[in-house]
Amino acid sequence: DGTNTNPNTADGWATLQATSQANDNTIIFRKYVGSGQSATQDPNLNAGAGGTTGVIEVSNCGIINAADSEVTANLTHTLAIEGVANGLIIGAVAAVQNTNTPTLAAGLTALAVASTGNSRSITLFKVDTPITGSNSCVATYGSSTRSNMVLVALR
Repeated sequence: DGTNTNPNTADGWATLQATSQANDNTIIFRKYVGSGQSATQDPNLNAGAGGTTGVIEVSNCGIINAADSEVTANLTHTLAIEGVANGLIIGAVAAVQNTNTPTLAAGLTALAVASTGNSRSITLFKVDTPITGSNSCVATYGSSTRSNMVLVALR
């Protein structure tokens, strides 16, 4: 969402986790959706801020943990989160100031093709088999890249 760390969210959406670098932010919004609500969602109502967005829908679970980090310039971005066996960890890694997309470490699976726009990219992923305790997520870029990563552990 560009430079706004307190975005104007749509009805029912709330900020769960946010990380910020100069001129760039990565924010996790959450919403508990009721039956009959549209599958088309737009959590961020701010206008004029360039970037990329990814939406992941999960059901029959609750949030147990969230984490975020930023890397100012590196080939590798690593973030760990406390999870549980037989749970689910979802994440996003966003390149800022370029459209580089990463290679995900073993044990991480992309949930969609990476999205790029306005000199940024976002890659959505899940942890294949989370463990009880610390789960490390690693994204590796082909060239030094500023990036933000956000993770949510669910059960």
